[in-house]
Amino acid sequence: MSILGTRVLRTEDPRFLRGTGRYVENLPLEGAVSVTFVRSLLAHARVSRIDTTAAEALPNVQVLTGADIEIGPFGPPPLPGLEMRMARPLVATDVVRFVGDILAVLISEDRATGADAAELVSVAYEPLPVVVD
Repeated sequence: MSILGTRVLRTEDPRFLRGTGRYVENLPLEGAVSVTFVRSLLAHARVSRIDTTAAEALPNVQVLTGADIEIGPFGPPPLPGLEMRMARPLVATDVVRFVGDILAVLISEDRATGADAAELVSVAYEPLPVVVD
């Protein structure tokens, strides 16, 4: 239904129902690589060690951590009323601030190799108190 209450005919449904939909991931792109993220399992912790040697030993896998990526902090847009102290690094280096915080970026030739390499990255945490309200 539209905002006016009239029926809206969807044109995209048949291709998805018949399995003929096209997705970017399924397009054959020459020279394309896959990116996989290793994410934090804890909500708040100090990262004492990230061991990437096993993942880097896999062929055609490159691993980048926060120490390798020099990007400025990511934060809210500079608008009045938004707290700019909420800025954080895109790739965590010393402290993770939420579950799913990115710890490492793996670049591989395909998605399956990236997933295998991500499982080989070992992270040592020192848990910190969390705020739940």
